[in-house]
Amino acid sequence: MQKLKHNKKRNTAFLYESLIRELTKTIVEKEERRKDIVLNILKESFEHATSMYMELRCYKNFVSEPKLNQRAAEKLLLMTKQEHMQINKRRLFNEQTKLINRVNRELGKEVFSNFVPNYKDLATIFQIFNTNVDTASRVLLEESVIYDLTRTPHLNEEPRDLQPVSNLVYKTFVEKFNSKYSQLLSEQQQTLLNRYILSFVDNGVDLKLYLNEEIGRLKNELHSASEQLEFSQDENMKQRAQNVLSMLEGFSTEPIDTGMIRKVLKIQNLVTEISA
Repeated sequence: MQKLKHNKKRNTAFLYESLIRELTKTIVEKEERRKDIVLNILKESFEHATSMYMELRCYKNFVSEPKLNQRAAEKLLLMTKQEHMQINKRRLFNEQTKLINRVNRELGKEVFSNFVPNYKDLATIFQIFNTNVDTASRVLLEESVIYDLTRTPHLNEEPRDLQPVSNLVYKTFVEKFNSKYSQLLSEQQQTLLNRYILSFVDNGVDLKLYLNEEIGRLKNELHSASEQLEFSQDENMKQRAQNVLSMLEGFSTEPIDTGMIRKVLKIQNLVTEISA
């Protein structure tokens, strides 16, 4: 069986995920100019009329779907392959080339070394979509995808082995990321950033829903903290809490932008500290 060499720079989903991770770093490090460049490349390259957006949707069918039964998974695979066949491959190649050139010129080729956790899955899907893969290999690859779509992980199951871009890239990225971010962001802050980063894809619908729930949670946490004896006897703390609550109330009439996200991140940190 012939196994096609995976060209990550021609893997639309890998390009997208690499840029998303670069955007995360620019937001955390407050590199506004670089963040704007990444956002501009993402919005231009994955605008709904582009072939790259169409192909990204095909990838997401396999990596974003809830667990399916066997019949539904097979149907999803068939329909996604048919959808992918409708994509103009020459136009897709040209769009990828334009993105690659812009990244190299405006950001640097190190963006393509960003660690993408589901790299192996994306490489498998890349080969399924490629017509140069022989039949026997394609059958095995498709069986692997169907297995992933239908399997239900056991409670204590270890994550599947990741396929890093290279051992050196993986080690370097993990060490760098852990040293910079692991102690900076709580789970809630990471979730908020992730929703904000992806918000341009669905016009912010998912982000708005999450913010509504998260702001409600923060209000409840602050109200609970203010009822504690130590808190209620400290006028300064009470006033600060009231100011924060007023800020949270005011978010309902404000546009969701970088400024608001930063405020919410700070409030999340405050609530974590007073609830500890």
